[in-house]
Amino acid sequence: MCKRGSRHGFVQGNTWVIGVGISVVALSGAAEAVEKASEQVAPFYGSFAYSIPIATPAFHGLEPRIALAYSSEGRNG
Repeated sequence: MCKRGSRHGFVQGNTWVIGVGISVVALSGAAEAVEKASEQVAPFYGSFAYSIPIATPAFHGLEPRIALAYSSEGRNG
Protein backbone atom coordinates (compact mmCIF):
# COMPACT_ATOMS: atom_id res chain seq x y z
CA MET A 1 0.00 0.00 0.00
CA CYS A 2 1.23 3.51 -0.81
CA LYS A 3 1.76 5.66 2.28
CA ARG A 4 1.23 9.39 2.11
CA GLY A 5 4.43 11.11 1.08
CA SER A 6 6.05 7.85 -0.09
CA ARG A 7 7.87 7.95 -3.42
CA HIS A 8 8.56 5.24 -5.96
CA GLY A 9 9.08 4.99 -9.71
CA PHE A 10 9.80 2.72 -12.64
CA VAL A 11 10.80 2.95 -16.30
CA GLN A 12 8.29 1.94 -18.98
CA GLY A 13 9.79 2.12 -22.48
CA ASN A 14 11.49 5.52 -22.71
CA THR A 15 9.12 7.00 -20.11
CA TRP A 16 10.03 7.36 -16.41
CA VAL A 17 6.90 7.04 -14.25
CA ILE A 18 7.06 8.48 -10.73
CA GLY A 19 4.36 7.91 -8.11
CA VAL A 20 3.96 10.22 -5.11
CA GLY A 21 1.13 9.09 -2.83
CA ILE A 22 -1.70 8.53 -5.30
CA SER A 23 -0.37 11.07 -7.83
CA VAL A 24 1.48 9.82 -10.89
CA VAL A 25 3.69 11.91 -13.15
CA ALA A 26 5.06 10.69 -16.49
CA LEU A 27 8.22 12.21 -17.93
CA SER A 28 9.16 11.45 -21.53
CA GLY A 29 12.42 12.04 -23.38
CA ALA A 30 10.61 12.95 -26.62
CA ALA A 31 10.71 16.63 -27.61
CA GLU A 32 7.14 17.07 -28.83
CA ALA A 33 4.57 19.69 -27.90
CA VAL A 34 2.09 18.57 -25.26
CA GLU A 35 -1.41 19.19 -26.53
CA LYS A 36 -4.57 18.02 -24.76
CA ALA A 37 -5.81 15.55 -22.16
CA SER A 38 -6.44 12.01 -23.31
CA GLU A 39 -8.43 9.08 -22.01
CA GLN A 40 -8.64 5.38 -22.80
CA VAL A 41 -11.34 2.90 -21.87
CA ALA A 42 -10.95 -0.87 -22.22
CA PRO A 43 -14.51 -2.21 -21.90
CA PHE A 44 -13.40 -5.87 -22.03
CA TYR A 45 -11.16 -5.43 -18.98
CA GLY A 46 -13.17 -2.65 -17.32
CA SER A 47 -10.14 -0.39 -17.07
CA PHE A 48 -9.88 3.37 -17.48
CA ALA A 49 -6.82 5.58 -18.03
CA TYR A 50 -6.60 9.38 -18.14
CA SER A 51 -3.68 11.72 -18.78
CA ILE A 52 -3.48 15.51 -18.35
CA PRO A 53 -0.41 17.11 -19.98
CA ILE A 54 1.42 19.96 -18.25
CA ALA A 55 3.06 22.54 -20.51
CA THR A 56 6.69 23.27 -19.57
CA PRO A 57 9.14 25.74 -21.10
CA ALA A 58 12.26 24.55 -22.93
CA PHE A 59 15.46 24.69 -20.88
CA HIS A 60 18.95 24.39 -22.38
CA GLY A 61 17.60 22.71 -25.50
CA LEU A 62 15.48 20.19 -23.56
CA GLU A 63 11.70 20.19 -23.91
CA PRO A 64 10.30 17.89 -21.19
CA ARG A 65 6.87 16.30 -21.59
CA ILE A 66 5.17 16.10 -18.20
CA ALA A 67 1.67 14.78 -17.51
CA LEU A 68 -0.51 13.75 -14.59
CA ALA A 69 -1.78 10.27 -15.35
CA TYR A 70 -4.26 7.85 -13.77
CA SER A 71 -4.91 4.20 -14.58
CA SER A 72 -7.40 1.96 -12.81
CA GLU A 73 -5.06 -0.99 -13.58
CA GLY A 74 -2.31 0.43 -11.33
CA ARG A 75 -1.55 -1.17 -7.98
CA ASN A 76 -0.85 0.48 -4.65
CA GLY A 77 2.74 -0.19 -3.60
